[in-house]
Amino acid sequence: MAARLLLIDLQERSELLARDRARCEAWAIALAVAAGEARPDYKTNPLTGKPYGVVILRRKVSVGDKDKKGRVAFPIAVAFKPDPSKATHGQ
Repeated sequence: MAARLLLIDLQERSELLARDRARCEAWAIALAVAAGEARPDYKTNPLTGKPYGVVILRRKVSVGDKDKKGRVAFPIAVAFKPDPSKATHGQ
């Protein structure tokens, strides 16, 4: 009886926790990259089990799962101003 009461919607609750953690990790990665800091050691999205993809285009960092074509799907995106002392062509 206790298990039935306590385990109601366990799968749904577990997915919600994994989704929240994945968002937090993706934000941490995006903000660190945009700020020029060391990237946190988050490699695998806890919701999907796939590696995080990081794409830097011009002044935007996108973080999310890579799809079958290697593109970042459902990204967290952070715009940033590049540091003029670290400017590279194409940014």
